[in-house]
Amino acid sequence: MRKRKCTACGEVKALGEFYIHRRSPGGRHAACKKCHRADVDARRRRRRLEDPADFLRRRRAACQRYARTAKGRAAGAAAARRYRRTAKARARRAARIHGARGGHAGTAGHGPGTRPPAAGQDTPGHSEANT
Repeated sequence: MRKRKCTACGEVKALGEFYIHRRSPGGRHAACKKCHRADVDARRRRRRLEDPADFLRRRRAACQRYARTAKGRAAGAAAARRYRRTAKARARRAARIHGARGGHAGTAGHGPGTRPPAAGQDTPGHSEANT
């Protein structure tokens, strides 16, 4: 079994303990997985603290790029399928289907998508003269 010395911690470890990195000599990262992960986490925390808006913008852009790949589309579809099986999703669907009968705040009794008449205004067929 081949081994390699980690440049961060100095320990000699098996090649399986190093991430694959095809551009580097030897085809592996110079730091072991544990040290590399710690470095990435520290860099991410530092960026988040230095400029939160920039950090979020970059993360959002990375997520959008991923979502456009075949792997990202498959992951999104799988997540949607999992969500549709949850109780929360079933409750939202039921509320959407039965929402016309029960109404919703601001439109109660006036049908979906309409608002009650403003004070002093009559609705067609419901004028004060007809009552």
